[in-house]
Amino acid sequence: MPRLIDHDQRRDELAQAVWRIVTAKGIGALSIREVAAEAGVSAGSLRHLFPTREQLVIAAAEQMLLGVERRIRALPQDISPLDFAERALAQTLPLDDARRTEFAVNLALVAEEPAVPALAGIRRQTYDDLRRLCRGLVGMLRPQDDTAGRDRADLDDAARRLHVLVDGLGFHLFQTGEDDGWSLATLRAELRQLAADPRPVSQ
Repeated sequence: MPRLIDHDQRRDELAQAVWRIVTAKGIGALSIREVAAEAGVSAGSLRHLFPTREQLVIAAAEQMLLGVERRIRALPQDISPLDFAERALAQTLPLDDARRTEFAVNLALVAEEPAVPALAGIRRQTYDDLRRLCRGLVGMLRPQDDTAGRDRADLDDAARRLHVLVDGLGFHLFQTGEDDGWSLATLRAELRQLAADPRPVSQ
């Protein structure tokens, strides 16, 4: 078990080294040697885990997805569906340095897709994961409709709109680098509308 834990930790460390290089120098600067130097390991030991640059890029992308999933799974379960939905979706938005880095890396990986075709699967997984999250949260906010099977098309449309909103908020936050709470207030308003929550939007 300790060896497995160390292996997972090393993958996290290497992924973070990849992200630092991408955000500081661009994805064109990414190489086995560059990542090894950034992570403080030998190029040989890095190649033992990831023999090619392509495998390293894919692994870093997968670690990014796992990081978002872990944060969502770590959210408290004893809160209202509305609060859980807001906190879960906030994990996908660039609201702090770590999430801004993730967002920047995600954009860089999309740009790298022509050179690393396998990234198309990661991009699609990222899209599908967020769509499933939105759909699950809509069902959580409107369980009476979801469990009864009523208006299923309406719920799917609501999930699609929520997905688009989250994507748009992410780009807005990333481009401006500033937020006075407007983005989360916008997200909260949409979630309350979905839940038909009678409380006022402002707190």
